Amino acid sequence: MSMTIRSLIFIVLLVAGFGYACSSGKAKRDTIQEGEKLARTHCVGCHSFPEPGLLDKNTWIGSVLPEMGKRMNVAIYYNPFDNKQRNSPDQAQSTLFPTEQWNKIVDWYKEAAPDHLNADSSVLLSIANVLPGFLAKPISFLEHPTITFLGFDNSSNKFLVGDALVQKVYTISDKLIPTEMNQVGVGIADLKRKSPFTYALTMGILKPSDQPLGSLHRIGPNGKSTLLIDSLLRPIHFNFADLNQDKLDDIIVCEFGYNEGSLSWFDEKGKKHVLKNLPGAIATRIVDFNRDGKADILVLMAQAQEGIFLYTNQGEGKF
Repeated sequence: MSMTIRSLIFIVLLVAGFGYACSSGKAKRDTIQEGEKLARTHCVGCHSFPEPGLLDKNTWIGSVLPEMGKRMNVAIYYNPFDNKQRNSPDQAQSTLFPTEQWNKIVDWYKEAAPDHLNADSSVLLSIANVLPGFLAKPISFLEHPTITFLGFDNSSNKFLVGDALVQKVYTISDKLIPTEMNQVGVGIADLKRKSPFTYALTMGILKPSDQPLGSLHRIGPNGKSTLLIDSLLRPIHFNFADLNQDKLDDIIVCEFGYNEGSLSWFDEKGKKHVLKNLPGAIATRIVDFNRDGKADILVLMAQAQEGIFLYTNQGEGKF
């Protein structure tokens, strides 16, 4: 083979390789751009958009994105044998997020996130251990305090303190003297008085879990406790209101949960009515927003679909 032919072949291969590299580079850029578009479209469905610069590359890839993929129902994370799956396998399969699109989102974060985060001393604030105008006074009656509830009793002008480990509620006087009030379950989350009873809502478990161990108890003046509702998913707040216009109080419960949870109300027969079948309900306010004489429900959601949602009462228990 002559030198001229070899040179020509080399040039052809060089041009072909350059063309392939260019097309490959363009394809990668297109994939990255599409990944950003997909991220900015889908990642705001539940919360504010998380910019790649918030975390380093390893944290995004090794920790945050896999957890988000599970919550977005990405196909590669779907487990048909998971007993927590509420829907049928066919229904679950039809709602899976496409793996191909998810991989493009991951590729964009991998490309856009920094290798390391550099702390900017100009934005770091010193942490003060004092509050102007106030003096801190420790209340050291608990050996290993695990406080899960703080409240105030207007009738006695005393603070209420609920501890998860000792499973008790205490009143604290203005002299900072604690008095044991009630024995409650694990993880007291909310306490309300409706004379002559006290109602205690407990999570049943502190760590993130989908175990239905939460419950609501009614405590009488003699200290006797009656179970009203059980099998709740880490409930943290409840309210009373007549939602179905039968002149009887219904109970609205926020089951914060973990991967599962809900906002629900229970009628006088104990029947559960689910308003929002997602985790993250933190608190409700019961107000007649449209002034039609029926109690409406405003709820704060802080997980899954974050936001403030209004449930307008249509009458007869419908919203």
